[in-house]
Amino acid sequence: MAAKHNIILLTLLSCLCLPVAADHSPPIKPFMTDGCSLFPDGMLDKPELWLACCIEHDKSYWQGGTWHQRKQADEALQACVSKLGQPEIAALMLSGVRVGGSAFWPTWYRWGYGWDYLRGYKPLNEHEKQLIQQALQQYRSALKGKPEKITEGPMSRFISMLLCAFLFTSCSEQQDKQSENVFQGQIDALDKAKTVEDTLLKANQQQRKHINEQSQ
Repeated sequence: MAAKHNIILLTLLSCLCLPVAADHSPPIKPFMTDGCSLFPDGMLDKPELWLACCIEHDKSYWQGGTWHQRKQADEALQACVSKLGQPEIAALMLSGVRVGGSAFWPTWYRWGYGWDYLRGYKPLNEHEKQLIQQALQQYRSALKGKPEKITEGPMSRFISMLLCAFLFTSCSEQQDKQSENVFQGQIDALDKAKTVEDTLLKANQQQRKHINEQSQ
């Protein structure tokens, strides 16, 4: 009888000692923003006109998520810049982020850049959402009323200055039909963005399949 009780006791203890399934999501990197990346933060006379729009856009890109969430973030950027009285520039920015912001580009501003590369598009789980909130809280605490910290390399700043000069010249001739056609051409590029995204997704899937086959 005592032996039977000992067996039952050992069984219960072994169940208590079983490891609990843990979420092994990698930690998200601290939030950093470079403003509008390779695009100007504003016009020559208002150099930070739409900077706040870009920073909010960066927060969405930093945390990542699904393909539809990225589309919503890009459209929110367009709406934000349009409200500042710059609908043409908003359309130009939308075309740029739709083509250049894929999660599969190896850039510092890709979708989900807060996570390791090739995370791709997938919903954020509850643990990841908690990590994001903690990181954002640390970022806000570090600011303490100071302006948003912008980290940008010299080459990125040089390209932004050139684009800013171009936009200033273009926008001063908004009534010119040729200028309008330039912006329309950028809007037409949106139609090709989804094709580029699909191509990158297929390439990523093939790469993962090849890696799995080699590991077997």
